[in-house]
Amino acid sequence: MKIFTAAVVTIVSAYGLLGATPQKLDGIAAIVGDEVILISEFEAYVAMQMEQLQAQGTPVDLEKVRTDLLDNLIDNKVLLTNAKRDSALAVSSDEVEEALNNHIATILQQNRMTLEQLEQEIYNQQGIGFTRFRAEMREAIRDQLIQQRIQQRIYHSINVTRRDVEQFFTTYQDSLPPLGESVRLSKITKSVAPSQAREQTVFTTIYEIRRRLDQGEDFEALAKELSQGPQAASGGNLGFISKGTISERAFEETAFSLPQGKISQPFKTSLGYHIIQVLEKTDRGVRIRQIFLPLVPDEEVVVKVNEKLNALRETIGSTEEFAQAAKEHSTDRVSRSRGGKLGWSTLSNLSSSIRTAITNLEDGEISEPVRENNDISIYRIDEKSDSRRFNFEDDYSILVRQYREYKANQKLIEKVESWRQNTFIDIRI
Repeated sequence: MKIFTAAVVTIVSAYGLLGATPQKLDGIAAIVGDEVILISEFEAYVAMQMEQLQAQGTPVDLEKVRTDLLDNLIDNKVLLTNAKRDSALAVSSDEVEEALNNHIATILQQNRMTLEQLEQEIYNQQGIGFTRFRAEMREAIRDQLIQQRIQQRIYHSINVTRRDVEQFFTTYQDSLPPLGESVRLSKITKSVAPSQAREQTVFTTIYEIRRRLDQGEDFEALAKELSQGPQAASGGNLGFISKGTISERAFEETAFSLPQGKISQPFKTSLGYHIIQVLEKTDRGVRIRQIFLPLVPDEEVVVKVNEKLNALRETIGSTEEFAQAAKEHSTDRVSRSRGGKLGWSTLSNLSSSIRTAITNLEDGEISEPVRENNDISIYRIDEKSDSRRFNFEDDYSILVRQYREYKANQKLIEKVESWRQNTFIDIRI
């Protein structure tokens, strides 16, 4: 059984915007609990999967493919039916609206369309107006977000030990696909701090927000109004986080020590001041939202650090010189202890700012200063590779993620199989 996002299929079937022949909603393929699988939804999913199989040159038994795909759709409806009974998995209207707007923006970008052109295409293909399009998309996206939430809960409930990952790697290393374009990097980092006056302003503001929360104001509303984090528009919702996945120790300790439903006092990290609320808690993860005010350094400090790092770039070249400079100047304790060495990383795992800075560099060259939050770094290309096999030590974090995904999918399959035995299913085709 393959677990996938059924809401995507609903969107594809209803809105074939890439040249697919529009289909009418012409009947029911199956009823699963309170959910319905339309024939058009099923046929669109079959067409999508057949196209992928044919592109891969895979031999196809059409009847078996159709049977398996209907079974997949049923499994996902079983998942959705049971997830909707759990109030902790509820999705707010604001989250749905934000996801809907992002999805429409993606459609416009991928198809190089204006909003007016999209509206006309929807009418031409489906015979419906844009208001109805948004309404039906909204329901599909709500289902998608609910499914993602239960999948996140299961993913973050998986306990991972180094021995687990070693066994996983030993068993599957020959079947793991090669890693894509990769770089072996070293770095020198300098932290930059805000002035005392700036920090005092942020400190006063965050405690005023906490006072308003104490007086009964809504956390989500205040996050939208005052938080300066990237998730402010969705009420500060950060989703699930697992132990050991956050570099800021104060944040992790606060998140995992706070009882479910409670709101923290303001606390400080290297990024700024936070107030968090725990929305859901499991043994291995918590779902939280936050109000965040960054501590932004003064621009003159940033300029001076950039100048210092640029001066270092001009005086160091060899691996040995860079390692010595990292030990003398870097403020990042972990990489400094290794002479700045970070090991291998796939380009896709690097932040966009780092990728941009190193894209055109050759082995032995050093990037211009890269600023990320309150750190400014220069990166040295120690080695580049177009493709490479997994290395247990260098790629441990990727292997942890793959192991957790593997175990979470197993656990999800077991849950769905159990739920399926107690769910009403009526197949009509």
